[in-house]
Amino acid sequence: MQTDMHTPVDTRQQAELITENEHSCEEVAGDGRYEKPSPLLMPTGTASLDAGDFIADEADSFTTAHNLLKEVKAAASLPNLNTAIRLLQSAAYSWPPTNSGRSECLHHLATALLIRFILAPDGNDVQNAVSLRGGALGRVSQNAFEQTLAWMLRDSHTDAAAADIGESMATAALILEGFFPTSETSKLDSALLCYQEALRTLNGGVEQWMVFWELSEALIIKFYLTGNEAYVDEAITHLRYVQQSKFNRTIGLCAALVTANSKFRPPEHLKEAADLYLEIREKDDEAEKLVEIVGLPSGQELPLDAAIEEAEVDLLSDQDSSLDATIEVCQVAESLLSWGNRQRAVTLEYLGNLLETRFEQSKDPKDIRDAIQLYREALDLCVFPYPNHSMLLYHLAHALDTRYELNGDLDDINEAIQLQRRSLELRPSPHPKRIESLVHLGIEMCRLYERRGDTTHSEEAIRLLREALELCPSPPHRATVLSTLAVALRTRYIRRGNQNDIDGAIRLQREALKLRESPNLRRDSSLNNLAGAIQTRYQNHTQRVPNDINEAIQIYREAVELCGSEFSHLDRQSMFLNNLAGAIHERYEHEPDRNDIDEAINLHRDSLKLRPSPHPLRSTSLHNLAEAIHTRFKRMGDSTDIYEAIQLHEDALALRSSPHPERSTSLSGLADVIETLSRHKKDSSGIDKVIALRKEAIAYASTPPLTRFSESLYWARISDEYGHESRLDAHHSCINLLPQLAAFDLDLKSRRQILTRANITSAASDAAACAMSLGKNDVAVEFLEASRSIFWAQALQLRTPLEHLEKVDRSLADELREISRELEQGSFRDTSHNTDSISQQNIISIEAVGVRCRHLQEKWTETVEAVRNIRGFEDFLRPKGIASLKQAAQSGPVVILFAAHSTASALIVTTSDDVQCVPLPRINRPAVARYADIIQQLSKHSRVNLNTFIEKRAVENESDSTSWFDVKSRLVGRRENSKMVSFDEFLNTLLGILWTNVVEPVFHFLKLQKSAQPSRLWWCSTGPFAFLPIHAAGKYDQDSADFASQYVISSYAPTLTTLLSTPIHTTASFKMTVAIQPEAPGCSPLPGTKAELDTITRHVPTTWLTALHRPTGKQVLRQLAKSSVAHFACHGVQDASEPLHSGLMLSDGRLKVLEIMKEDDRDTDSRKRGMSLAFLSACETATGDRATPDEIMHLAASLMFAGFHSVVATMWTIQDLDGPKVADGFYEHLFKECAANFTPPILPDLKKSAEALHLAIDKLRREPGMSLRRWVPFVHYGL
Repeated sequence: MQTDMHTPVDTRQQAELITENEHSCEEVAGDGRYEKPSPLLMPTGTASLDAGDFIADEADSFTTAHNLLKEVKAAASLPNLNTAIRLLQSAAYSWPPTNSGRSECLHHLATALLIRFILAPDGNDVQNAVSLRGGALGRVSQNAFEQTLAWMLRDSHTDAAAADIGESMATAALILEGFFPTSETSKLDSALLCYQEALRTLNGGVEQWMVFWELSEALIIKFYLTGNEAYVDEAITHLRYVQQSKFNRTIGLCAALVTANSKFRPPEHLKEAADLYLEIREKDDEAEKLVEIVGLPSGQELPLDAAIEEAEVDLLSDQDSSLDATIEVCQVAESLLSWGNRQRAVTLEYLGNLLETRFEQSKDPKDIRDAIQLYREALDLCVFPYPNHSMLLYHLAHALDTRYELNGDLDDINEAIQLQRRSLELRPSPHPKRIESLVHLGIEMCRLYERRGDTTHSEEAIRLLREALELCPSPPHRATVLSTLAVALRTRYIRRGNQNDIDGAIRLQREALKLRESPNLRRDSSLNNLAGAIQTRYQNHTQRVPNDINEAIQIYREAVELCGSEFSHLDRQSMFLNNLAGAIHERYEHEPDRNDIDEAINLHRDSLKLRPSPHPLRSTSLHNLAEAIHTRFKRMGDSTDIYEAIQLHEDALALRSSPHPERSTSLSGLADVIETLSRHKKDSSGIDKVIALRKEAIAYASTPPLTRFSESLYWARISDEYGHESRLDAHHSCINLLPQLAAFDLDLKSRRQILTRANITSAASDAAACAMSLGKNDVAVEFLEASRSIFWAQALQLRTPLEHLEKVDRSLADELREISRELEQGSFRDTSHNTDSISQQNIISIEAVGVRCRHLQEKWTETVEAVRNIRGFEDFLRPKGIASLKQAAQSGPVVILFAAHSTASALIVTTSDDVQCVPLPRINRPAVARYADIIQQLSKHSRVNLNTFIEKRAVENESDSTSWFDVKSRLVGRRENSKMVSFDEFLNTLLGILWTNVVEPVFHFLKLQKSAQPSRLWWCSTGPFAFLPIHAAGKYDQDSADFASQYVISSYAPTLTTLLSTPIHTTASFKMTVAIQPEAPGCSPLPGTKAELDTITRHVPTTWLTALHRPTGKQVLRQLAKSSVAHFACHGVQDASEPLHSGLMLSDGRLKVLEIMKEDDRDTDSRKRGMSLAFLSACETATGDRATPDEIMHLAASLMFAGFHSVVATMWTIQDLDGPKVADGFYEHLFKECAANFTPPILPDLKKSAEALHLAIDKLRREPGMSLRRWVPFVHYGL
């Protein structure tokens, strides 16, 4: 099944919003139509923006004009204007009525109030300006004017002297004179042109009155910039049109009528303004009565009788009608309340809240669209520092987010984020509402991350939510913050695979649930979120724990039961049903029970009924129902199911048009079901469509890398099966995605885990098999090289020698070296610590390292691209082509062994010929994997009942039981009663099988003969071959024994690239370090290590030798950088669960692979040249990780990564007495021609280390009574 990683838990409702007990609203646009206005007065000067160049339609031109006007307004300083008004009020209060300067002061004050009305609409400012204009021009009685003026200036009493009054006047006049910066003139002129274009092309997309309204504002600002009263006249003309459609905007006409102060203006303007204001007040009073009736807190019974009578609406008894009636009353009130009335802003906000509530029930897009318009107008009225400004920002952001969920328009979510940022800025710590703003912005960033896949968004979301959690140590909001943070972590886990994220998400959800004990109304949501996190872990963990899915189902059931079926809970109910169905379906996939799949389908159908069109999550229910029905068809074969599944997937896909974030999921689901139908009908005609769907799904960059990789694998598999022409492209897609899976912003553990989940081994071998089938053996080698040791290859790129680059561009080389050094150290971080006991602030600091690593990786990538732009460096750090890879075979052929599902092959790489293929038809990947499994088990025991062991494995792996019984017949024949088998007996049989089926065919192809001085040969064992002792293959129980070491000196190469390193050479400061640990804490004694040291001292001159008795890890690490040869005689431990924690047991504990990897005491290049050979005389130092065999996670590989070119290691446990024997033969041969006292000294030829081990093991093997298990594990890696 293609699991929809985003639908099992509906993300929108997971991320719970903290409800703030405030309301919001917006305005319903009129639909009147008017005659065309008189020609727009062209602005003076030349506009910097030609509107005709970019206007596509009236909506675009209006939006452009609106944004330009907004910028012009923003350039003006409202605080400065308020200062001017205060100064003028003070001056007007202090000046005697008979003073000649008083009239000018009142003129300036009126102008300031009218300007402020443009920036921060308040009807009182217009009313006062009308009074001031009338009084200043003598158009009202002096007595009445003085009374009005005294009331206006009641708070402006000062004892300022006349000189101060004059200074205040001058300061205020100066503020007003340049209030709108002349630098904004070009923007304003461009806005005027755009408004003209919007009017010219008006066809209903934008309401006419709104264009006239904003055009009028722009004209009046133009008047203030130029003094040309013609702009005011044209604004008045347009505002008369506005008044006809939207009486509540009449206040704008009032302001325009008194804007110009000339005594030659028509006297009727002032009278008209005064009369209009009286009419406005009457309508406001009428509206405020309605507002008083319906403006009760949500949730209380509303006494609507009076409202019904005045608003002429009919109230029905049910909840829907009550809500509709309340909305209608508020809409009537809104139509009456004047622009600039503070009660209007409250009404707009409240009405917006009501429309959002109705949208949640009806899903009518008009409701959410109207709510957004209402909130926008409320914000225009309530500019900062209006007390409710930040709350209005939140409401508008939330409404935009809701519409984004409906339509998927990125503009909506981007604007919502900008608004939430503004809200957060207005709530600095310790603002009591800061927690809410942090959570809201975190939710928006998480949503954007789901859509675009940009890690930056996820990082910010989690950082914001952790800060909120730090500020919220106790209820009431802590549970919500915990749950929302958990959702963000879960979302990141789905995309990035960091195990700490999903474990942390589960832990946080459990804590949130504890804070919501019954009867908490949000307990059902906490149950749902916890179940979702547990289910996600089950879906993605390499070893699924049945208890996880069973617990998730149980918790989902409790959530469904608690939710109930009340109308107000239908969205939650549909979500819980959907999620419960998904979990039951998931269990059925792994534990088939007909009752489960039938229940899952029924639950999905119930959920779908609750999500009628245009419900934003209808496509989710369609997809999930299709998936469940498809699963049932695959088990039951009812053709009705398959056709219904196809139709459902097609319906879901139709609702997920590009760029819907879940479109790739629907494409994948539809591809799956069409492929199933094609197989069922044995008709391949649908395969082209299947592949086309897969390719489109992969193309979405926002899809998680692991999902895209999985889709590429599906594409490759089906194209291989049907011989499709795109099959090589499919495998290229797989291979090219591999580096993205284990990026450096993940910690080491997560990088290994995601590589495990990706099933890379299968991808590599299948890609190679495809290339070979097309006769492209060279490409097969390139595929295998590029898909193996991803972990090491990425890390080694950071240690690339830069001498050649330095000669061309030293500064660029230095920059790349520094970035690489810092990135390498950050990538080695270990985040496996328990976060329960540390603060969120400390966790933020820890996660900041990951953020830093991601930024460093981006910078590193940019720098590498800069290097590639230099002539001669075009292929810098690109995957190596076959021409380069063939140089790995300079000292002998390299044999790459790989096994596909049904067959296996050996690719022979030499420097002289094309890559050759030797088919190995008698062995395949399942058999090789079984042999590797048995070796791992038997190497830990002296004897085992192989018959019982294999039968148990067959039961555990029912789908693969045939290959297990095939292995059984090969190893124990037809002996049904076979019982105990020793490791040696098994090895003897296995080595014979490997000889016959693998090694002998290769030697025959290479025409190799037995020799007393055999040549070198390297085995590059991929997949499960990496755990088999290919070097020891042979028949040892016959008189004429035939085995590999008679023909060649075998070495292993993790990859071809490891054989391309700088040629080994020793230095004049040749040093050898020997570390022995006879008694490590918690380990059995190793008395043979002392004898091993004694043996070494007999062969190695003391002037070269440094012996470390019972060393600490730090002492060993310090010596590594100085050693040409390093020898370890101690216990070795392979950690199966955490391979990077495998290591050597020293006096202070385990020296881990991880510590060796991140050791940075180096001058990179010279250090590597000095470190040549490491001998690990310890157990399990070349065992590796079964989960990721091609990643070669063992001690030997880590020392090669650290800089050693050759390593001697062991595949399993060795006996204490064998270490000294092998070391004796090894160093005897390696140092036999050395002389430390000569000038210059005669140094050992370390390139003969493989030969030395060959001879030492041959000597050990010949000992009387020597068992296979004692000498076979010793292996040689590298040059």
